[in-house]
Amino acid sequence: MTILGGAKPGARDRSARQCCDPRAEAVRVDARGVAEAGTVSLVDVRKGTVDRDIGVARHPTALVWDEQGGRLYVANGNSDSVSVVDTRTSTVVMQFAVAPFREREAGLAPTALALSPDARTLFVALGGANAVAMYDVGGGRARLAGLIPTAWYPSSLDVSADGRFLAIGALLGVGSGEGVASGSPGKRGRYVHAVRGSVNVLPIPSPTDLGAFSIAVAENNRLTLASSPAVPPAPRSNVARAVPARPGDPSLINHVVFIIRENRTYDQVLGDLGRGAGDSALVVFGRDVTPNAHALSEQFVTLDHFFASGGNSADGHQWLTQANETDYPMWPLYFGRSYPSEGVDALAYSAGGFLWENAQARGKSVVMFGEYAPAPRTSSAAERTKMLAQYMKRPNDFTLHRQLLRERYDTHSQIPSLDPLLVP
Repeated sequence: MTILGGAKPGARDRSARQCCDPRAEAVRVDARGVAEAGTVSLVDVRKGTVDRDIGVARHPTALVWDEQGGRLYVANGNSDSVSVVDTRTSTVVMQFAVAPFREREAGLAPTALALSPDARTLFVALGGANAVAMYDVGGGRARLAGLIPTAWYPSSLDVSADGRFLAIGALLGVGSGEGVASGSPGKRGRYVHAVRGSVNVLPIPSPTDLGAFSIAVAENNRLTLASSPAVPPAPRSNVARAVPARPGDPSLINHVVFIIRENRTYDQVLGDLGRGAGDSALVVFGRDVTPNAHALSEQFVTLDHFFASGGNSADGHQWLTQANETDYPMWPLYFGRSYPSEGVDALAYSAGGFLWENAQARGKSVVMFGEYAPAPRTSSAAERTKMLAQYMKRPNDFTLHRQLLRERYDTHSQIPSLDPLLVP
């Protein structure tokens, strides 16, 4: 069986607690606060004992066994790789990167595996790319044969006994159905918890079909196949624009204020803005309810076609702070295991790192006013009344206000790179 968090932390290991159950255990983390590599455990089911733990990579999420060949394939969801274990010696004999694209960004998220009956073809579901990768694994090697496009977030695979057909189960399938969202009485619309998964059964593609499928997957993801001919980069521009034509070009923007609001679509709030590609028929909280949101959009910027895959708090915050989400919050569809919406679970952190780390690596300064940080302790009504009275006596004495706030609130994050950036 696979253990996403790996071995339990020892007394000298850097560790962090998981969210959100009081019984949740701590996991080992690296210097960034990201959960360390997981393990595969060999269990004696008759004795009920673990005979051996085999270290693999981050988030081992799926297994498939070539029993005759003595090989166990392990999908590492947060490392974008597959480990190969020799089951005769219980050792990792190979680990190959799932890297079908020239761009090597984290987040392809291998979620499921299947083997052809002759054990020569390995199918790897890529939840983050809406695709299945086919690998030729005969002869002790792993060569990418091509990619198959799928529905939203493929999460299970099976091959027919005759090796002619592949079944692909997608966790989110065709997206959400209709429902009544909490906080919106009487308003119906597409709703995140009304998810509709799907299963597709298709013939194993021929090499010709697989080539066309691979191109479709690359275009769907706005990425370049690793096998594509190299294209020389366009020359850099010296003309400053608000949004540069390419990364590294000069920009007119000096500061970015990132205000995170959640649980609403663009049209639910700004469909009545009067500009951009909005649909006023979908407005739920329009100008009369959200005047500040409308004013910000009209005075600064309107992002009417800015899309993200986050469906609710538990994965939306990962997309906003990491531009990625690990497989961990997805099962079982946000219920049961965890609801890591506020930076309180190391298994939800992407191996690709965080937005603020990326900014700092490029010489930018970052200040954080609460996103992805633990909430401060709750103040009583009497305490808040007292603070208001102190403020009203000396409303312009900001030194005093900071001192009073520090006496009551001292927020710290378990993410090492975030903690120094917080205004506590």
